[in-house]
Amino acid sequence: MVEFDADTRRELQKAADALAEAVRHHRAHDESNAARHLASAVRYSPLTSSLEAAAETLGRLLERKA
Repeated sequence: MVEFDADTRRELQKAADALAEAVRHHRAHDESNAARHLASAVRYSPLTSSLEAAAETLGRLLERKA
């Protein structure tokens, strides 16, 4: 198992925070587009899905002990 030093963990947390903001932005954009087009369901873009997957992966990495 890989363990991260404090500096690496801090930088990974910064990246996780940035990814979380990007996910929120793109989800809101996709939802807005669906509402604008009176869609019955929201279809999230491939970019939104990829950002979510990256955020989940990074979250799992950060859950490991310090």
